[in-house]
Amino acid sequence: MDYVDNVNENEISIATIVAKNYISSARVLANSFLKFHPNGRVFVLLVDSIDGYFDPENESFTLHTLEDINTIPNVNQFAFQYTILELATAVKPFYLEFLFKNYNIKKLCYFDPDILITHKLDIIESLLERYSIILTPHLTSEIEHDGKHPSETDILLSGTYNLGFIGLKQSPESQKLLDWWKKRLLNKCIVDPQNGYFVDQKWIDLVPGFFDKVFILRHPGFNCAYWNLHERNITIKNINSDIKCNNENLYFFHFSGFNPERPSIISKHSNRFNINEIGETKELYQYYSELLYKNGYRESKNWPYFYATFYNGVKIPDIARRIYLKLKDKEQFGNPFDTTSKNSFFSYITSNKKGVPVLFKEIYYSRIDLQKAFPDIEGKDKIEFYKWLLISGKKEYNLDDRLLYSIDKKLNLNKYKTIRLKLRSLPKNLYHLLKDYPLIGKLLRKIKPIIKKR
Repeated sequence: MDYVDNVNENEISIATIVAKNYISSARVLANSFLKFHPNGRVFVLLVDSIDGYFDPENESFTLHTLEDINTIPNVNQFAFQYTILELATAVKPFYLEFLFKNYNIKKLCYFDPDILITHKLDIIESLLERYSIILTPHLTSEIEHDGKHPSETDILLSGTYNLGFIGLKQSPESQKLLDWWKKRLLNKCIVDPQNGYFVDQKWIDLVPGFFDKVFILRHPGFNCAYWNLHERNITIKNINSDIKCNNENLYFFHFSGFNPERPSIISKHSNRFNINEIGETKELYQYYSELLYKNGYRESKNWPYFYATFYNGVKIPDIARRIYLKLKDKEQFGNPFDTTSKNSFFSYITSNKKGVPVLFKEIYYSRIDLQKAFPDIEGKDKIEFYKWLLISGKKEYNLDDRLLYSIDKKLNLNKYKTIRLKLRSLPKNLYHLLKDYPLIGKLLRKIKPIIKKR
């Protein structure tokens, strides 16, 4: 595809990445940016399928999908191997490079969707005249060691810089960064802080040492969030136009981990403050909640994630994604979401022809406590291990009932339930078999959202 609708090269552009259940956040971000940059452009990458839930033509941003990003070697493999958080962060350098190459962009900023821009980004525009890369640190002062979260240790584990924001100028240096970052995130964009990994973010600790023309933006008005509220004081004269942080302009606030349905909790990642302990910042949270609801939060919050299930409708547990990520020869399985082939990845992890299925073995060998409790899962301890999977493992690993079908069948605990589970898989199988036929596919995409709501 040729992208000829170039941006105004004198204007800063912004990008974000969402699944469709976060569309209200993307709308709020886009509108808040365009309020201060009416000639700017907003780009949104959807790591999901639209499936008729909203019309991109009616949005204030330009929408792209994973299929548009031709530098990702295999979209299905890439989407399958990562959780939704990992996928949305792993595609970041690919998307930023795509925008630079296909639009006439000179200055580009990535923002997480849960951000509200509260002032014209004039400082960033000025800095990108002189620097190629702008980063914001989580902290600019120490946190008291009081046993609460986040602590300095938490920040060390997750990364010095918050990648809810990065500013880039089109330049050889920023391209070097994107090339390096893409290589790392192809298969190492995971949440595993104990082993030094935290999605795309932890890698950026290396950037100031690796690259030139990097600016660390320590201004209190940028990337204010739950992790630095101990050092930043918000005052509000006018919620629409005059918000200060430590007596300087607040440029953007990051509502990471905030759920408008639980307004007393400022972030699910923090227990340092509640909503009544943050002064006038409370008003900003209330304002942001109102904006989310006005932009379709209630309608979109439960829209299904396309990459959440196999094509037969079975929910993909995170541990199945880890098994796939570690495989050296992924090509043997073809599309990992497909379940119709005898050589499918689904068959590989669920088959019990060679003893305990691969999926359950992965759970077992990742847990020393299970190995001690059930020393012989291929022999005398198999039944007790299977019972543990049905009672505790199912909840701990978010296992779809249909993944446990073979155990249910072996133990004969609920033979009628397993028949119903098989029938539940039929509609989605038919959808994926027929969706590529032009006329049938068009009809299916129109009626799918209606069926989902019933």
